[in-house]
Parts: sequence; C-alpha cells; structure tokens
Amino acid sequence: MGAAMIPNLVEAGHTVSVWNRNADAGTKPEGVAVLDLPAEAFAIKAVLTMLADDRAVQSVILDGDVLRAAIKHCVHVMMATISPAIVETLQQAHRRAGIAYVSAAVFGVPAIAAKAELNIMVAGTNRPLQKRRRCSTRWVRRPGLSVKIQSTRTSPRSPAIS
Repeated sequence: MGAAMIPNLVEAGHTVSVWNRNADAGTKPEGVAVLDLPAEAFAIKAVLTMLADDRAVQSVILDGDVLRAAIKHCVHVMMATISPAIVETLQQAHRRAGIAYVSAAVFGVPAIAAKAELNIMVAGTNRPLQKRRRCSTRWVRRPGLSVKIQSTRTSPRSPAIS
C-alpha cells in the first residue's frame, strides 16, 4: 500500500524517503531517496509508516528502537491497521521518547491509493494533527470526497481501528 501512495506524495511536492523491510521489494520509486535503516526516517519532521501488522510494527518500531533517533518535533503517523493493544504500546513508547503519535487508519486497496482516493481516518492530539494536516490532505485529489479527517484527543485505549 505504501508504494502505491508514494507517487502521489512526490507529485504533491513532498520530499519522500523510503525504507522497506524487504530489500528486494523492487526498483527504487522515482523521485525518492532510499534509506538504509528505518531509524533514519525519524530524522525527518513527519514519518509515515505503513507496516503489515502488529508483528511488523513490534519488530521495526519497538524492537528496532527507532524512536531514539527521532528529531525534536517529529510526528509519527502510523497508517497500518493494527490492534488496540499495539497502539497502546506505541503511545507509551512515543510519550517516553517525547514524539507525537498519530493513528491514521487507511481504508482502500493499492489501486485506490494509486488513484489518490483512499479514505483515511486520523486520530491524535490536536497539535500534531494541525501541523500535518497539509500533508494528509495532499494525498488525495478530492479531499472533500475521499478523505474524512477526524481530529480527536486520544485516550490510551481509543485510537485504533482494526
């Protein structure tokens, strides 16, 4: 899904860097920099992650200790569909690291992502949502029709869709 989203981010004028768990994932997407390690992504102000499931999130984000590499004011936008339990663990880890965490559940398939018509429901504290709203609304061509953004204050048990 992430690979299908990249061209739209590039087209919208964003600087995009990527890291993939599978080094043989294919060719380098046009207009992007390929990172050697996932922690390198957290040296950027906005990090979007699209991982397969709870195990992938646990392995890459938590076990990989990538949050230690985050710059000040980094906002991590988790776009994977994951369980409430892993979301709670992520929230705690982000609080300890002093990094903003935003849950952005994606509804769609890669073909819809390629057409920039995903539905994305966003939850997090208001401050990082407002800072990153420009980025999230640029992923789609018709924001009023294809994106519903819901800004809510998250409690430890409320931000995930699974």
